[in-house]
Amino acid sequence: MRFLSLGGADEVGGSCYYYNFNGTGIVIDAGIFPSKKGKDVIPDFSPLDNLPTDAVIITHAHQDHIGALPFLIRKFPHLKIYTTLQTAEIAALTLHNSAKLLKKQFSSDGEIKPYTHDEINLLVRSIQFFHYGEEFKVDSITSLSPPVDIRFYDAGHILGAAGVLMESSGEKVFHTGDIKLKEQYVLSGADLTGLKTDTLVLESTYGGENPDDIPTWRDEIKRLAKALNKVLLDGGSVMIPVFSLGKTQEILAIIGGLLEKGKIIESRIYTMGLGRPLSALYDKNRYLVKRNLENLEIRKIPQYNLGFVRDLTKFRKKPGIVLAPGGMMVPGTVAHRLIPYWLNQKEFAIFTVGYMEETTPGYIIQNAKRGDKIKIEKHEGKFEVKCDIQNFRFTSHADRNDLLRIVQQVNPKNVILIHGEEYSIGELGKEILTRYPHIKLYASEVGKFIEVGG
Repeated sequence: MRFLSLGGADEVGGSCYYYNFNGTGIVIDAGIFPSKKGKDVIPDFSPLDNLPTDAVIITHAHQDHIGALPFLIRKFPHLKIYTTLQTAEIAALTLHNSAKLLKKQFSSDGEIKPYTHDEINLLVRSIQFFHYGEEFKVDSITSLSPPVDIRFYDAGHILGAAGVLMESSGEKVFHTGDIKLKEQYVLSGADLTGLKTDTLVLESTYGGENPDDIPTWRDEIKRLAKALNKVLLDGGSVMIPVFSLGKTQEILAIIGGLLEKGKIIESRIYTMGLGRPLSALYDKNRYLVKRNLENLEIRKIPQYNLGFVRDLTKFRKKPGIVLAPGGMMVPGTVAHRLIPYWLNQKEFAIFTVGYMEETTPGYIIQNAKRGDKIKIEKHEGKFEVKCDIQNFRFTSHADRNDLLRIVQQVNPKNVILIHGEEYSIGELGKEILTRYPHIKLYASEVGKFIEVGG
């Protein structure tokens, strides 16, 4: 098996990986780089020009894993597309939204033609989906190579997220995708029951952090309730920047539960955009995937539409909790547009709840405190931070201990580390070699082949 990273090797974003199994070519994921500009938003697919390509598998529907899929299919229209049922359903919603965002970004670039809604409709109709545990085959269309047997495992990251087991000529490769072993509030953790593999391709987002420094979701929920009450009782409103997919549903369910149990004072929850129909998909699939709260219908949690709020002083007169689309607060998102007003309100607060890439406005805000003066991309001048800023760790990725548990469970001969910054990959790699010196370890680099097995 030969492995090539086209994106998402030593960074989080633009995930795109190529596998060659004795002449059968499989691409896993085709994501965008949310923090980059122009043509750099999508991976460079040109290394695939002279390689066999037969199929693309999408692990889950976050934009850094699926957002460049239409560009990949435009370049290689013969590729068969495989994913889970839930990811296919989500893609039908999210790809249309990302088309609108990318059209604005590419309009001034000129090098890349934005994809159209018609292209997306054709793409979505061509997706073949399978359930967790269901086996299917990928055949070569250009050679007599043996087929690759595929099976999806529940990765626990978001609805529909899958790890991918590939087997060819007796050799097994497992690609984790983004994975979470521990349960979240709505979703249960990954299910890797009975999985063994020869080669493990392992995400390493939090591989560099001491797991003891990452609090449990239960402890963070208690801390969140206390912090919300303080701001709301002081007459302020709270903005929580969230990705529409995954984080919106988890945080909305948490806050809805706190309100229902009387753990926080009565207040309005504001949502808008794609988060609402995506919550409906979470509800629709609540008996088809492993969930902690099967009977919870997220869309039935009382919500007010943020899109109808024209006068932001409303949040001073009637404090509320705003789940603002735009997890990293990048330009073009609702969270980014709210930044100037929110930073200027001393009774208000911004609570971050997830990973922030270092070049994004969300990272700057996450690391700011009252009195700081900060520059935010696309906004003029500097802003004095007058509001409270607090950071909560509701991570949907495995910590280092759980990543090591995966290594122990699947017992591979080879491990390839991906999807993490250089420090994270280095720290996780040292721990793997210390505990499992028999394992052959590789750190992926964009554009460089890794060959294993044979």
